[in-house]
Amino acid sequence: NIARVLPAMDKIDEVLATNATETNYLPAIKAALAIGSKLLNHYYELTDVSDVYRIATILHPSYKLEYLRKANWPEKWIDEAVSIVKEEFLRSYAEMEAQEMSASTATNVKQLFSHLSDMVEMPKASIADELAAYLEQDRERVQDVLGWWKKKQVEFPRLSQMAIDFHCVPATSVDVERAFSQGRLLLSHIRNRLSAESTQSLLCLGAWFKAGLVQTNDILAASKLPELQKSEDFIELVESDSE
Repeated sequence: NIARVLPAMDKIDEVLATNATETNYLPAIKAALAIGSKLLNHYYELTDVSDVYRIATILHPSYKLEYLRKANWPEKWIDEAVSIVKEEFLRSYAEMEAQEMSASTATNVKQLFSHLSDMVEMPKASIADELAAYLEQDRERVQDVLGWWKKKQVEFPRLSQMAIDFHCVPATSVDVERAFSQGRLLLSHIRNRLSAESTQSLLCLGAWFKAGLVQTNDILAASKLPELQKSEDFIELVESDSE
């Protein structure tokens, strides 16, 4: 989870810094620890390039602002991190509910008048209160952060969507690199006519299958659908596999 990146780096830095001054270690080992600590600090500074790390950390119910204080962040840094969260929240998520409500009323005329009270523009203070209310609550020990925010969608309708979006960001590039490697296997020299949409769908299907979200029977059943068997990409797959 991306929210654990900063805490993990803090812990590693603590271990490196502590052992670098250990008198029982050989000079070569202490020098290696010091170099490792310096390199880690370099990558730690790079987290400032993206706001994702600070937003994800604050929007993790196990960390919030208390973790930043525990990590001895200066108050100026903490205030800046809070401002980043607020700005992103107000810019991208504050009006989310109003937009969804407009879409639902456009497709359901019978509910037009039942939503008149919701059409009143919500004051910015009320929107900001959603974030403030979350920060004021006590921290909780949470393992499944996505599941926690899913349960909080009624209490924090906008903030929960923001949290889910940011916590879905991969913490490392490993998954992305693996997807590229699988893409190379999928698009072989004898299978080069697949569309970009089909390639993306097949890679997604493969990831779901490995995660146990899709079963073999589901794939077999889908492959027998008439509309799929007429697809040019499906024919391309069958022909390339038979060669």
